[in-house]
Amino acid sequence: MANYNQLQAERFWNQQYADEVHNVGGDCLNPKCDYVFTPEDEKTIRDFSGWFTCPNCGWTYNYLNEEKERKTRAGITMDQMGSIGEEIVDRLGTIPGLGALVQSYSHLKSNPIDAVFGDYGVEVKTIHSEAQQRFKMGGEYIYIPELGKAVRPKESKEYYCQQNGLRPALVGVRLNFYTDQADIFVREGMTDTWIGNKAMQHVGTVDFSDLNPFKHPWEVPPANELPQDDEDSDIPF
Repeated sequence: MANYNQLQAERFWNQQYADEVHNVGGDCLNPKCDYVFTPEDEKTIRDFSGWFTCPNCGWTYNYLNEEKERKTRAGITMDQMGSIGEEIVDRLGTIPGLGALVQSYSHLKSNPIDAVFGDYGVEVKTIHSEAQQRFKMGGEYIYIPELGKAVRPKESKEYYCQQNGLRPALVGVRLNFYTDQADIFVREGMTDTWIGNKAMQHVGTVDFSDLNPFKHPWEVPPANELPQDDEDSDIPF
């Protein structure tokens, strides 16, 4: 049975988008494609160790190696999904309640925070519409030499903000790969938060279609219309 936080998140989302799209059917992992595998396709998947390219949309995926690849239910890795969320936040320029973008660290994975907006040190967390509707501050313990001990990621980010005169804030990005819509949430502090919590404010919705790796089948040119490789392109003269 769903807990109170889950029910709260569902209630919030039903009020936000009563008719939100979550599935178009089919076996292809591309959420925008309704292609159903044929017996020949299933044989191809077995014969090629799980790899299969959908003839309808062109999406390639290993259907037998999901755990090893550490894919999310959205069919891409956590790092890939996180990068999409960080790029969306960078593009915003200004976040209501926080201020204008001062500095982005989205391409520096070793930096404790992802960006500075106004006087806030921001951590960006990204989820998708098929995931648990919760922004988590998980991760491995991090050793802080100045403290002489290892601390949780949440504490390391808070410490960084404290040392740099910043107030900590969490920016949550929820991606709907079916509709190309990304919803942005903001909460002061670095705290695990379910969508629907009053402290986590919904501040906007943006289109991320150019960053969405999943394309509609009609957006993908057929193979015979794709540019052909030039067999002499690697010859230096």
